[in-house]
Amino acid sequence: NMLLPLVTNPKGEAKGGREEATALAAKLGITGVLNRKAAVLSTGEKKRVEVVRALLRKPSLIIADEPTGNLDAALSDDIIDLFQEFNDHGVTVLIATHDLRQIGRLQARVIRLGEGHMVSAA
Repeated sequence: NMLLPLVTNPKGEAKGGREEATALAAKLGITGVLNRKAAVLSTGEKKRVEVVRALLRKPSLIIADEPTGNLDAALSDDIIDLFQEFNDHGVTVLIATHDLRQIGRLQARVIRLGEGHMVSAA
């Protein structure tokens, strides 16, 4: 499931894609689910598989809507740290979240919305 973006790429599976997927899965603590079907994964495992799948395409922009929802604090930290690492390497990361703890951890521009309008930007 994680390799799907690479397989559906018109160029075929990228060389090293499986190794990169395994490395990202290890960072997010899901190497034990690599050979399991999506239907038997927990919500947290599915969310982490989604993150790996998205990052394998090496996007220049990541848009994440509540990427830490339904995850415990440690897993939330791991995902935000991974997004921060990608941002440190030039990837633009846009995160929509209600998780004030994670917002406080990020060294990033924060735009707050209220009732569909920008309330503040810092």
